[in-house]
Amino acid sequence: MFEVKIQHIDAEKRAIPVLKIQLHLKNPELYPIELLGYKINLRFAGVVVGSTSSYSSIRIDNHGSHYFNEDIQITPYIFEIIDQSRKNGDVHISGSLNCLYLNLSIDKANQTPQVFDRQFDSYKLSQLDWINLATKMGYTRYKIFEMIWPDIPQLDELNNIIRGLDEAQTLFYEGKNNEVVSKCRLVLEELMPIVTGKNSSNKIEMKKEMADIVDYGSFHKDGESSKSEKIEDLRQKIWRYHHIGPHCGYPVTRADAELSIMLCLSMVRYYSVQINKLNESTV
Repeated sequence: MFEVKIQHIDAEKRAIPVLKIQLHLKNPELYPIELLGYKINLRFAGVVVGSTSSYSSIRIDNHGSHYFNEDIQITPYIFEIIDQSRKNGDVHISGSLNCLYLNLSIDKANQTPQVFDRQFDSYKLSQLDWINLATKMGYTRYKIFEMIWPDIPQLDELNNIIRGLDEAQTLFYEGKNNEVVSKCRLVLEELMPIVTGKNSSNKIEMKKEMADIVDYGSFHKDGESSKSEKIEDLRQKIWRYHHIGPHCGYPVTRADAELSIMLCLSMVRYYSVQINKLNESTV
């Protein structure tokens, strides 16, 4: 009998944003049909998002096809419900197509319109696909990099680091948690020679000229670490945390990957601010 599946999904920003659904209907029968009317019902992540319907006169030849191109309004309320239901994962789309039709191999005057109701298979949007559609609709709260960047110092190494963070974000959207942590570890390793050096005891520490900027105006008790030493200790601990990615015995969850990106971003942003201050002081 008739076959139905989602062919393509796109989105558009309007006063009320829409998802643009293309649905493919195939007539495998030996006779042509005429669609007199139809109704499409859709569910995203189990949430009923709405329906679209129309009366029509559409001929579909035997073994022929028809494509329905429909716009489904996604209000902010519906968007939030879908997003809560997907629980930071993929979005599975399902629904049904109800049609009223005539068998054109039989004289129209001698038949009563027939009805078919078909459920169509689940169509999966990956998390990245969903984020892209949400952005097209104007729902942009899914930008991980919401922290305001300073002016990025003109260093090739820092440009590479920013590209690495962008790649980590894409991996995060694709659900590749281990790869996120591994990518962030590489970013931190690229950052290390920019901001650290070794002292006379061969101990890694923040570069002196940068430490002077960080420690300016601060005081600490005897025997207590300076602010720059505490920040360097934190950088090293964050770097060691990122060894959970490539090593066995540490399953990396989505929450781990999100923590990885935010820690890495915070470190890179902080040191970018310090580098800018240092550059200003030497002008």
